[in-house]
Amino acid sequence: MPCIAIGPRALRASVVSTQFDPNSILNMFAWRYGFTPLGARASSTNFAYALDFSSPPNPVAPAFDVPKGPFGSLCEMQQRSTLPNADAHFEEVVRRRDEHIAELKRLRAMADSFGFRRGLNLTRTALTARCASPTVPETR
Repeated sequence: MPCIAIGPRALRASVVSTQFDPNSILNMFAWRYGFTPLGARASSTNFAYALDFSSPPNPVAPAFDVPKGPFGSLCEMQQRSTLPNADAHFEEVVRRRDEHIAELKRLRAMADSFGFRRGLNLTRTALTARCASPTVPETR
């Protein structure tokens, strides 16, 4: 699984080819704090192998030149006028988005037809009362 380690102990300008999995971070915590590794993958590789403990922590972060805004609009809209065939590409993006929205509507309708409840819209008071209740909510 690809992973980027960022921090004062991360190896700089290097690639670690050791195979890690999500449990590797839990194994590092177990190693660091001295308890038995947790989970079915307790034997996975300790993520500490991707860190540098042989030298002092390096708190210096590289400076990045971040362009000034405007931000908050679609990237496609910002690049639309400068890319060749931008209009055709943008139309494809919009078409795919519309297909995904239509598929989501079909899946919601199917879930409704089978009686699945969708997200609960609870107020803070109702949520507090629900959490304080010792009964388990009924499911369909």
